[in-house]
Amino acid sequence: MIQRFRRDLRAPKVPFVIGQLGQFAGAGPWDAAGLEVDRAQRSVAAKVRFSAFVSSDELTSNADNLHFNAASLREFGRRYAVAFAGIEKRR
Repeated sequence: MIQRFRRDLRAPKVPFVIGQLGQFAGAGPWDAAGLEVDRAQRSVAAKVRFSAFVSSDELTSNADNLHFNAASLREFGRRYAVAFAGIEKRR
């Protein structure tokens, strides 16, 4: 998908930041599918140039235990910015 997107944009170095799924205490541990998604996301970020993985460690959810709360979204955004800046240094 990343390669196709970059090809279609004619921008081979367009950065991609991959955000980890939420790891919410009240939701219980990830099942096998969640662990597989996590491994795949980390693998893509490790292998694909100009990409990065952003951890959701210690972020918290809304009451639904599915979506990040506002404070965590702001922190996630800061983490994305740091990751993006790191990609830009490598371009």
